[in-house]
Amino acid sequence: MAIILKNYSGEEFEINYDKHVKMNRNYWGLSTMKIDAQDIHSINMTTDWIISKVNETINKISQQKHDYNQIYFYEILRIIEEEVKSAHTQKRYTFTRRYEIDLSLCLFQRASVKFKEMHKAFKRTNDPVNYLQSKKDEFFMSFKISYQGATSV
Repeated sequence: MAIILKNYSGEEFEINYDKHVKMNRNYWGLSTMKIDAQDIHSINMTTDWIISKVNETINKISQQKHDYNQIYFYEILRIIEEEVKSAHTQKRYTFTRRYEIDLSLCLFQRASVKFKEMHKAFKRTNDPVNYLQSKKDEFFMSFKISYQGATSV
């Protein structure tokens, strides 16, 4: 569930309704509305949706077999901001900036682990020393065949 999101580093994102959600005033502006079970469910669903969209984006990026680019973190931020703005709150509450920051930091930690793995895999795949090492036997056989052909002439 979205209340606790355990990421790879062991850090947890926990929704703190006092810090992460600001309840709006009622229609007459006299008092602040109270958070109810429907609001909690809606907040959790929104958080789950944001997490799934970010995870989907991270997985798409890591499957591209490209090297790390700092733009990836901006993409994650854009998703979080768009989803928070478009959340269906029925004008009862708004997400605070603290919610966006805390959720972003948690998801950034998760993404950074994936991006580090992606960068290492890219370097391993595109490292000329590794490439030449993997082709060592093939090059040796080509040389051997060429050498045998040269000596038989």
